[in-house]
Amino acid sequence: MKEKIQNFAILGAVIATVSLFIAASSHNDEIVQQRTEALAKQRQMEKREQAIKDSLAMVESNRLASYKDSIAIIKTIASDPNSAGGVDCEIRWKNNTHRTIKYMVFQVQALNAVGDIVPCSIRGYDVDNLKVTGPIKPGQTYGYNNYWDCVWYNHSITKCMVTGYTIIFMDDESIDVIL
Repeated sequence: MKEKIQNFAILGAVIATVSLFIAASSHNDEIVQQRTEALAKQRQMEKREQAIKDSLAMVESNRLASYKDSIAIIKTIASDPNSAGGVDCEIRWKNNTHRTIKYMVFQVQALNAVGDIVPCSIRGYDVDNLKVTGPIKPGQTYGYNNYWDCVWYNHSITKCMVTGYTIIFMDDESIDVIL
């Protein structure tokens, strides 16, 4: 009889353990299900965020492209080098935007007779930023008889080229354009 009681006790313990295991397994299944649903929602949110980022990038790209022709470069002039090799730069341009420009910053490179980029032999740079202070009204042409004195020093410079510009409007919005 004692043995039967012990067997029933063992059987009861086994049943209790199996019941706990089944309950735990069921609980684990619920946790797995919740985690799976949470991951699916997270992936869905990430896809939405990426779609929004892509959309904003496209809008920004289109906005910047609309400013690509906002400035018409009429002519760039590099003076003949002076006795020290100093070369002046003149940029004639027109504001084709419908907004007043506060500042205009041109990125300019000097070139030799065969079109190679020529660095300044004193300062060592080959790109310089040349700034115009406005206001430059919409449709206004600027730069005639306005020049930057001795931008580069190099006797081989024959011309200059605008490689990009930054427009800063009166409301301080700025646009960078690379040509």
